[in-house]
Amino acid sequence: MLGNHLNLFQFAKGGIYCICCCICCLKNNKKYIGSSASFLERAARHWSLRKTENHECLSLQQDFNIYGKKFFEFQILIFENNFKKRLELEKQLISQQLSNESYNSSFSKFEKKKPLGEQQIENNKFNG
Repeated sequence: MLGNHLNLFQFAKGGIYCICCCICCLKNNKKYIGSSASFLERAARHWSLRKTENHECLSLQQDFNIYGKKFFEFQILIFENNFKKRLELEKQLISQQLSNESYNSSFSKFEKKKPLGEQQIENNKFNG
């Protein structure tokens, strides 16, 4: 297509991205919003985790298993190299999604996780 070109160097930049399932959209309209310092590296990581069935988002992994890679798109939403701005923009976009339309709602990378030892101590308080 004339006039439409893709600059591959843009993918080495950072910003906010969206992974959406083209087939799944018709059923559940789900999207995964994320941020990265390099779109290219993050897209490659998503695909390799999916391939080994180790994606950190279980519901996204399950839809990958059902529909396959060819029905998912990696879309660049915003170019932003500043780490703090990128995280704020990512949080904002995630919060604007309905929970039933978001793969992000099944987990939160923004929540501070307790070390395993602390989790075990809390669990023992309730069990004993």
